Amino acid sequence: MSRSKAETKQPVKLIHDVSEIPEFKDEAEERAYWETHGFSYEIFDKVTAADEPPLRLPPRPKTVSKSITLRLDSDIVTRLKALAHEKEVPYQTLLKRFVTERLYEEERRAGLIPKKRKAPPRDTHDNG
Repeated sequence: MSRSKAETKQPVKLIHDVSEIPEFKDEAEERAYWETHGFSYEIFDKVTAADEPPLRLPPRPKTVSKSITLRLDSDIVTRLKALAHEKEVPYQTLLKRFVTERLYEEERRAGLIPKKRKAPPRDTHDNG
């Protein structure tokens, strides 16, 4: 069985300080760098807006969604779809947001994430 490109991809190296970001000779080199690097939560606590030029953020790396089968009571699905309709988002996206938010809260409670961070990352990719 062959592995997909996403399964063989190297893990992202977290950047903890802006000084770790090198100068790039061209866009291709920068793109290659950001495919294997990302920002840690703590870097956002260190960056200030005071008289500094705005930090040039890299494009968000595309995350790979994994399809799963999840069995829910039909009334839960009905309620989820109704709420998603009110919020004008697909119900699968709303469910992913709920899971992401709750996971973040549990990780914070367990001490796996610093408590300074105010909000969980938003899922901007609508993969269903």
